[in-house]
Amino acid sequence: MIRHLKEDKGNYLKIIKDRKMGITTGFPTLDKMIYGINPAYHIIAARPSVGKTSIAMNMALSAAVKKKKAVFFSIEMPKVSFMERMVAMLTGVSPEDIRANKIKNDYKEALDNLDKSMEALDIYVDYASHHKPK
Repeated sequence: MIRHLKEDKGNYLKIIKDRKMGITTGFPTLDKMIYGINPAYHIIAARPSVGKTSIAMNMALSAAVKKKKAVFFSIEMPKVSFMERMVAMLTGVSPEDIRANKIKNDYKEALDNLDKSMEALDIYVDYASHHKPK
């Protein structure tokens, strides 16, 4: 719907005040700044190796835990690396320990419930950028 800005005269602050909070990102400070995740595309950009993938995965996981659908496009990360990080987030085991296969018994229950935990999440992952054309 196209409207002239002056059509909202006298309601500018009400429009802002009535804004609905989107889905939580899992980061309260970020939620306050952007009002959570609202229907749109969200691009996370920064220099290499500063945690873009980690924050995006945490945001997708946070949305999925709130019973929302999340889509994750893995442009740089192969499937095995994505799974290492997702398993780490869901179980509390460090990605380094998963990679080195040094998982302590403290995490046995979380690991035993991993399939159930993953099944409860409505996350779709596109690994298409890692498939080499034939």
